Amino acid sequence: VCLKLNDRHKDLALFGVYDGHAGSQCSTYLEKAVPAAVGKLAKPTKKHDLIDAMLAVDEEFLSNPHARTNGSTCVFTVVRPRRAHPHKSSKSSSVDSSGSNSSSSSSASGQREKPSSSTGQKLFEVTVSNIGDS
Repeated sequence: VCLKLNDRHKDLALFGVYDGHAGSQCSTYLEKAVPAAVGKLAKPTKKHDLIDAMLAVDEEFLSNPHARTNGSTCVFTVVRPRRAHPHKSSKSSSVDSSGSNSSSSSSASGQREKPSSSTGQKLFEVTVSNIGDS
């Protein structure tokens, strides 16, 4: 968990799950390498930049021949406070598991957002990355 990704991206948080297998070497590496790699990106929510960054992280880890016996699943999300762009959002409705109707909006980038309420709830944009197994 990085509640502030770095000084460059103070408004971004990163939450990651690294489920290591055949040892903890890879998941321990990812715990530090993923936030560092994402933090270096100019646009850390841009799909192609995230893919390139994760391929570089994978290549760096695998450059150590002793690391090749370890692996990990890598799932993370980058979260930022929502910026107000009402003309770029579209509304949709869904039914949650309790059967209640809820509405949400989807930004032009396809990120899901929960609507604010009169209680002063903050809105966040969430970018989820499921990198899979390495």
